[in-house]
Amino acid sequence: ERDGTPLAAQRDLPPATPMSHRSSANITRDAWPQAFSVWFVFLVTFVVFPGVTLHWTPAEHAKVVLAVFQFMDIAGRSCAEAERFRVTNGRTVSLMSLSRIVFVPMFMAVQRADGEWARSLWVKVPLMSAFSFTNGYVSTLSMMIGPVQKGVAEHEREFVGTLMSFGVVHGILWGSMLALTTQLGI
Repeated sequence: ERDGTPLAAQRDLPPATPMSHRSSANITRDAWPQAFSVWFVFLVTFVVFPGVTLHWTPAEHAKVVLAVFQFMDIAGRSCAEAERFRVTNGRTVSLMSLSRIVFVPMFMAVQRADGEWARSLWVKVPLMSAFSFTNGYVSTLSMMIGPVQKGVAEHEREFVGTLMSFGVVHGILWGSMLALTTQLGI
């Protein structure tokens, strides 16, 4: 028995119909902007978090900073769900994703600076709040827009959703790999 249908009955089923008339490459060509956006969101996030933030001083601030990340990430995801705050323009979401690159030098500056300002929670909490809120907000918007963006037919949405998930996983992978360079002084 598979999928709740007895195996004997499955032999009588007609062959599966193709999901799309277009090739996977053509669907990907239409869907790549938001797949890239969600990839870039997670790439930036994992380049500096948690690695760089765990080296911020004093070490006692780590718990506060991690808690702020968790809370604000969820807040960002929730705002993306709210109609009032939903952005439906794919280019705007892609621009928001790309603009998150400013967090990399900011986080590294806080890690490497000797000044008293870099040790202050008054710097770290707002920085982490903006970083984590945009992580949740922009990644959720990208995932929402991806399968319904221009050029993607309704029967192609499942494939695009899989492509979007691929973007998330590879953003985490490549961000984690690049995070190693942040501790080498690069």
